[in-house]
Amino acid sequence: MERNLFLAQLRSRMPQPTTKPEQLEMPAQRVLSAERRLELFIERATAALTHVHVCRSEEAVIGVIEATIGHDSYVDTGCSQNAALLAKLTGPSKHVVSDDHDVKFGISEARLGVALTGSCVFDASQHRGGTLLPPRHIILLNASDIVEDLYAAYAVVGESLRTSRTSVFAFHTGPSRSADIEQTMALGVHGPGDVHVLVFAFPSGE
Repeated sequence: MERNLFLAQLRSRMPQPTTKPEQLEMPAQRVLSAERRLELFIERATAALTHVHVCRSEEAVIGVIEATIGHDSYVDTGCSQNAALLAKLTGPSKHVVSDDHDVKFGISEARLGVALTGSCVFDASQHRGGTLLPPRHIILLNASDIVEDLYAAYAVVGESLRTSRTSVFAFHTGPSRSADIEQTMALGVHGPGDVHVLVFAFPSGE
């Protein structure tokens, strides 16, 4: 049977809605200060087994990364905003291909942080393999990019979808975990088992 004819027959047999779906109303937004959003993000991300490091300077960021990575290799997933900062790393070796077996860390830039869930939001500029394949993940996040809740995050994401070519967003909350086998929680099954978020609590360029 011709494809278009087949699809037309399917559509003709589908039930037609009798009423329009109700318009969902956005809940009233609380207005939290930047300090409170940061506090909540740290609290919720830590509860989700994420290691959160608040860095007050670029030197502190470099120190935390080098102390965390040691002499292991890492992959830059596309950190364009912090390329100059990462170029100052002295210890670890950098790999461009994220599926090399000896790459232990992925370093990524989060587009947003979500205070009430402790989540980090990534867009298509980050190499997905680098955020999922290495066993450990370091996330760079500006404190000014922490929004209050998922509604606020979706508002930013929606605006980006309308005004740019970005078509993919991913929400990451803590390390990968699964309890498929005997209901026993295991970390790092489908992604990194160790996640560090470095929150930049200083003006850009400082």
